[in-house]
Amino acid sequence: MKRIAFLLLTLFHTVCAGAQTHYLPLSDFKFDGVTAQYKDDTTTVYSLLCTGSPDNRERTDSLITVWLSTRPDATLRPVCSFSYNDLSAHRVTFTYCWVVSDEETEPSLNLFLVRNGCAAANTMLWAKNTTAIKPEINFYIKRNAETKVFVDKKTYKDFVRDLQKARLLAGRHHIPIKK
Repeated sequence: MKRIAFLLLTLFHTVCAGAQTHYLPLSDFKFDGVTAQYKDDTTTVYSLLCTGSPDNRERTDSLITVWLSTRPDATLRPVCSFSYNDLSAHRVTFTYCWVVSDEETEPSLNLFLVRNGCAAANTMLWAKNTTAIKPEINFYIKRNAETKVFVDKKTYKDFVRDLQKARLLAGRHHIPIKK
């Protein structure tokens, strides 16, 4: 009986520890616009956009800085990643992520960018196939990709629902939305 209790406790601890690793503290990241680097890892790019680029880099950078500075509790949550070998055969990983906080009024930096017209809603959707990815990267992904998904379907569907609301709010307030 003690053995079963020990195994269940170990399994519970492993599952909980695994779930915790999907939220990473922002203090471990250095942001440069919509992309971030984890500590000294130069092989992985974390991006707030899965595809595309922001409409106005200066305005987007400014809003990101303000959002991050007012939410010290925010964390980075990987959504999906593509790993591939680049031209020099180095392994490179592109990780699409959400930056989230517990704040109820604006819980996601990603949604904040859409609501303020800095990014089109479709740039926040993960590319289920690689055709939406830049052609020069798509070539490598097709040849030797390793794709990982870190969120479950329900969480992703909830995000898409919130994304649609953010897009509608931007339109109602006549904020130009990048196309």
